[in-house]
Amino acid sequence: MKYPAPSASGPIYSHTRRAALIGAIALLATLPVVMRAQAVSDTGSTDASSGNTKPQTSSDDILKLDAVVVTAATRPGMTKMESSVSVSSLDSTDLRNSVPRYTSEILRDIPAIRVESSSGEGNTNIAVRGLPISTGGAKYVQLQEDGLPILQFGDIAFGTADEFLRADATLATVESVRGGSASTFASNAPGGVINFISKTGEYEGGTLTYTRGLDFRSDRVDLGYGGPINDSTRFFVGGFFRTGEGAKTADYNANDGGQLKANLTRTFANGYIRLYLKFLNDRTLSFMPVPMQITGSDSNPTFSSLPSFNALRGAINSPYLSTILASGVAGATHAYDIRDGIHAISTAIGAEASFDIAGGWHLTDRFRISKNSGDFIDPYPAATDSAQVIADGLAGPGATLRYANGPSAGQSINPATLNGNGLLMRVHLFNTQLNDLGNTFNDLKLNRLFKVGSTEIDVTGGLFSSTQEINMDWVWNAYLMEVKGRDAALVDVFNAQGAKLTDNGLIAYGTNYPGGWGNLQRAYRTSYTDDAPYAALSAKIGRLTVDASVRSDNGRARGSYADTKVVSRDVNGDGVISYPEQTAAIIDLSNPSPVNYNWSFTSYSVGANYAFSRDLSAFARFSRGGSAGADRELWANGLVTPSGSFVSGGSPVAETRQTELGLKTIARHLLPGRLEFYATLFQARASEVSNDPTLAAKGMPTVFAANYMATGLELESAYRYGNLEVRVGATYTHSRNVDTGTIPQRTPDWMYQITPTYSLFNRRLTFGGAIIGVTKSFAGNDNTLVQPGYTYVNAFVGYQLSKGLDLSVGVNNLFDTIGITEVDSGRSGPAGNVINARSITGRTTTASITYTF
Repeated sequence: MKYPAPSASGPIYSHTRRAALIGAIALLATLPVVMRAQAVSDTGSTDASSGNTKPQTSSDDILKLDAVVVTAATRPGMTKMESSVSVSSLDSTDLRNSVPRYTSEILRDIPAIRVESSSGEGNTNIAVRGLPISTGGAKYVQLQEDGLPILQFGDIAFGTADEFLRADATLATVESVRGGSASTFASNAPGGVINFISKTGEYEGGTLTYTRGLDFRSDRVDLGYGGPINDSTRFFVGGFFRTGEGAKTADYNANDGGQLKANLTRTFANGYIRLYLKFLNDRTLSFMPVPMQITGSDSNPTFSSLPSFNALRGAINSPYLSTILASGVAGATHAYDIRDGIHAISTAIGAEASFDIAGGWHLTDRFRISKNSGDFIDPYPAATDSAQVIADGLAGPGATLRYANGPSAGQSINPATLNGNGLLMRVHLFNTQLNDLGNTFNDLKLNRLFKVGSTEIDVTGGLFSSTQEINMDWVWNAYLMEVKGRDAALVDVFNAQGAKLTDNGLIAYGTNYPGGWGNLQRAYRTSYTDDAPYAALSAKIGRLTVDASVRSDNGRARGSYADTKVVSRDVNGDGVISYPEQTAAIIDLSNPSPVNYNWSFTSYSVGANYAFSRDLSAFARFSRGGSAGADRELWANGLVTPSGSFVSGGSPVAETRQTELGLKTIARHLLPGRLEFYATLFQARASEVSNDPTLAAKGMPTVFAANYMATGLELESAYRYGNLEVRVGATYTHSRNVDTGTIPQRTPDWMYQITPTYSLFNRRLTFGGAIIGVTKSFAGNDNTLVQPGYTYVNAFVGYQLSKGLDLSVGVNNLFDTIGITEVDSGRSGPAGNVINARSITGRTTTASITYTF
């Protein structure tokens, strides 16, 4: 019997017309100005936000302290030295030097940003300045492309923003603002904004790069090309395509897809108009926690690989768990391909207009509409234990085991000797259908500079409008699987009487079996809108710059969500109701719960910067911000009433308060060469209510409320002397749960990265790398089990074969270091020496050849 694949469609932009209309009106408003303007040569002077303008800083300005800040800036044209916020930027050279394998690994080079980049290309946990990763994703940090968010909420379960973000040859700069004005110039981003800025083709030329994995199966091509079409029009187009197994031993092409991006810019005497296009269709493997061996005490543990399962390279994913059936919406049976992994599909169209208009005012409008959809399908080890313990837990004492598929299908299993480790896993398949995560954003801004004597006063006012759809289905199954890092097979379990209680390795249609997680089949059909007017005032009085900004977010949530219903159903259509089919979990769309609530929140930020000289400045700032939750609020222990409203006194907004004191300096005479230094003291507070159903694996409550406070220091420095360049970043964080006095989970005291490079032969040969590390942290909020600190090394060497032709080799995790980023279970196994944890990936080596034309 053939089953259809699930539809990826859903309510398409049911609330986008309002935001689209605002964007259209704003862009149309500029047309009379454009029609009156005479097209002129493209100088880039009106286009500082493009990331592809003429260099504004000296080549010696390593940290780009004299560069203009374009992300969450309180005043146009403000440089880093003049700003009262913590700003960092990375260009293509910086990215090469740190040897990232995934987009998320780029963020490791930004001080105070804690990135658990062990999950691969998506589903990344991102935190800043000690603000917690209490669930997943990036609750307090917003990822942007060209000044607009990728998703309105950073912690959508199984639908994080980085899943729809790829770095390729179209990327010019990554700019980040931590704290400060991020609260008032972006929604749901009080911790910071990370903006991926595209090339726009100011200079004619391009690059073609082919990259091949030397010790893993991976092939990738990156292409980018752009330049002027005529004196007033320019373009840039590029993207990538890749295929291969990737860094984990899935034994199939887990990475398969690519991206195409393009933009077209037309400049005029008083401004410019730019059009954007992006198409992403990419499949990647999500790196889940895996069974590992743990020895030693909880306060001083050692993590290592189990027999038959390499923790650095092994994968639960297997050709023997590929195409499956699941009973989802209203009990309909669908076929799903687990090899899709994180399948991100995004089509985005955007426009940007920036013009000087009458009366000295300047208008800027950015608009984008995106259709985002796809899948998140990956096996998760819900429990790992001795094979006989797992079998008896499912089928009672005397249970026996046989292979359900694979080369030994049908053969009996000796639990004690299985794979040399004697273990089995109960695997929960995180099968989440991202039917529609589409959105529409528009950011309209007016600003004007007034001069009162020698004082410059800049006034800014704007309106940000957004619509975010969240239409997704959780269609989870549970399986029994051997613990093996490559080509693991499914296992059937039989009770003492010989009755089979699994269906070709399937324990349950759902996760509601004895010892499971209960009913987690879910459907979301929700839409979120937000209108956020904002204003800023900045005054430059001699060497002193002061600024204040305020933002009012006014949100609305509408729609419904549906829970689980347990039925007896012939899911696989074989005419027999098997044991798992007697209690099949389906999504009960016939009894949806409404979502019907509003929220409002006011953010503000006040700061000052004093320039002691052109090489030394100091700043101070206080900010109040907030981050609204979305899908995670709906099952948060009664926060949403049966009528769909929020409970009295409750709010979906997590509030933050931050204080900063910073220093920026260029030390020209302290050492030979040039030393640049950036330091910020900070204190951050946050109050939130969180919901994470996967905490059931640890036997912990899935809903919790907490108040946090973190105090710390972030450092960023760079030194250049001759052909030597060294960049150093470090962050110290003293973070606590104020209510309990415990340290938030996975929050180290120190994070650091050191990136040295050296060039020879007139810079034809360049080599270097990155030393990246964290100190120990606690695996859980109970502060019992320690995650050891670790340091790992990346390295690269590049050589210019001829003009325009370069060869490079890069190694990520040169010494094959195990670095634990997450522990998702308690101890198990016959001696309590088995645990589910996630490590950074093992050593991967690539060779690249680049043709520049």
